[in-house]
Amino acid sequence: MNTSPDPIDYEVAEKALLEIPDGPIRREARAALYEKNCVVKYRRPNDNSISALKDGKLFFSTALGYNDPHDTLMYVNYQQLNSTIMGSVSQAFPTYGEKQPDKNAYNYISSVLFKGLPAEKKGHYICEFLSHIRQDAEVAIQQVHDNVPGICFSNNFLSPLMWAHYADSHKGFALLYDRNELETASCFTESGEQVKSRKKLYNIKYQAKRPNGTEFIEQYLLNQYLKEKNSRRRLHGANPIDSPDQHPFPQTQLREIILTKSIEWSYECESRLLFRPITIEAECQKRYLIIKPRAIILGAKMDQDVKHKVSGIARELGCTLYEAWINNSLRDYNVVFQEVI
Repeated sequence: MNTSPDPIDYEVAEKALLEIPDGPIRREARAALYEKNCVVKYRRPNDNSISALKDGKLFFSTALGYNDPHDTLMYVNYQQLNSTIMGSVSQAFPTYGEKQPDKNAYNYISSVLFKGLPAEKKGHYICEFLSHIRQDAEVAIQQVHDNVPGICFSNNFLSPLMWAHYADSHKGFALLYDRNELETASCFTESGEQVKSRKKLYNIKYQAKRPNGTEFIEQYLLNQYLKEKNSRRRLHGANPIDSPDQHPFPQTQLREIILTKSIEWSYECESRLLFRPITIEAECQKRYLIIKPRAIILGAKMDQDVKHKVSGIARELGCTLYEAWINNSLRDYNVVFQEVI
């Protein structure tokens, strides 16, 4: 499957298609255009999927709704994290702590920084501080997992596994969305408010081990503890901030965490649409795009009533309609599809 990011211009392509006599060759050329420019979203044949298609809506989700429990779940080396946080806070806290209106929250830190405490108390407060670091780290890890909205697509149109897993054993349908249109489509919250954030489609990277998020958590927590600009620096109860200036933690590292999956999922050839910048502090409102697919593929085992409904919607939307089928004359296992005339 061609996953090149360089799209073919539709206006140029349509003019070229008109030069080809109407028939199988033109239809094959049109299908190749969609394969070049589009990603695919597999859908189950239920009322929600059909209603969303009819309304032109494509909903964002978070890793809470994904089928891989490790999705966006980073690895953290807590020994390294404790050492870095302790050292950085020890250097910065004396000037920072004096400016805080509520110093009780920092008593456990002051025991590490200021001499004169009995040894037994110092050990107790150091343990308490290290425990607090781990708690805040676990909160941040969970926020990445729970709060980052995205939409998952595949670059694999023909995989029987994808049709089986995500389109109800070939009884569902597949929607082909243009990559550029996904990034520029209008986005709204459930209350109807337009979302102005930019969007970008990224390819998932597959590897044997989870991404190491230790450095990301270090920088994120140090910003929470030490940043003097904003007094709400505790992670618990933090408010969502959409400005990239309020997110000094590295977006590149965060994207790597979100866009890395186990090598066992590589058959999905996944791409994921994310907002820019990525924010993690609080759960966002439910969001959706207003966009219509360029084409629709009917599953090889689709029920006739569902096929009739989806075909009617395709005609209303002006989408090219395809039908998947199993070609017994081919040696491989790929699903093939042909345009419905």
